[in-house]
Amino acid sequence: MGKEQEVKVEGKIAIENSNGVSASLYFPSTKKEVPLIYNKEEIYGGLHWASTTDDFVGIRQFINKKGRITRGSVVRFNLDGEITDTVYEAKENELTGDAYLSNKDNKLLFTLTIDHFDPANPLGQLNRPTSIVVMDFKEKEVIKKIDSVGSSSKVEFNESPWFADESRFIYDVRGDRKMTIEGESIAQDDKATGIYLYDLNTDRHTLLVEGGYYGVVSPVADQVAYITDKKQIWIYDLTSREKRLVYTAAKNEKVMRIHWTPSGEHIYLTNYNEFAFDFFYNGSKLIGANDGKEASINSDGPGFD
Repeated sequence: MGKEQEVKVEGKIAIENSNGVSASLYFPSTKKEVPLIYNKEEIYGGLHWASTTDDFVGIRQFINKKGRITRGSVVRFNLDGEITDTVYEAKENELTGDAYLSNKDNKLLFTLTIDHFDPANPLGQLNRPTSIVVMDFKEKEVIKKIDSVGSSSKVEFNESPWFADESRFIYDVRGDRKMTIEGESIAQDDKATGIYLYDLNTDRHTLLVEGGYYGVVSPVADQVAYITDKKQIWIYDLTSREKRLVYTAAKNEKVMRIHWTPSGEHIYLTNYNEFAFDFFYNGSKLIGANDGKEASINSDGPGFD
């Protein structure tokens, strides 16, 4: 076996620490830890960087006296962890999902569900109808609200849902999340599972990859990397409408998440190996997007976990 290619990966990463009270901001050779509010009244999470400025967006969640999150607004932070703006002020019972900026920070994308708590149906909170909201980020105006795209337990965005033209994005409808009560499945929406493309210009949803999930858009091309069955990583090319396999996990290995490197030449994956006696090993790899060959990272940063 030949020597692995060594790849220099640079960038900036915002990571919420497991202690729940701070976030770590990483640059190529600098680590900075900033505090985030975490108390009985509000918490912050879902941090994602802007592309054109050194700040980021996140979700501000408000908690009532019973400890329930009653609404979640989208806010903007500076590098000191201070709120500089409220981009979307949620109404009571509006819960926003993670917010994602387009490539040039012109548009903002997030999911929205309405929380009507029913004590007689607690599992219903995991299966709420979900809408998608698209905003003009700079004007803080809603451009489009797409209602009832699926249930809250199945519809999600991943780290890079936008294409470069800022008029198209992808979202997942997960097929591997099913709720049961005493062994019986709970009825859910019957929308086909997979990765969907939405076009703002035509108001059209297209199923790109049936059964795929964790779709992420390439930073340099109209390509989508995605996972199937926790075992394989594929790339779908929207121009050629062809897909190709770039990685297959080993026998005990399962793929958790994937990320494109800024150059679009490699895909960073996090994985875990499952062994006997409930023993797990977490790891990561960097593979070529064109040849699937494994490379090593030459970076002073923390990786992309």
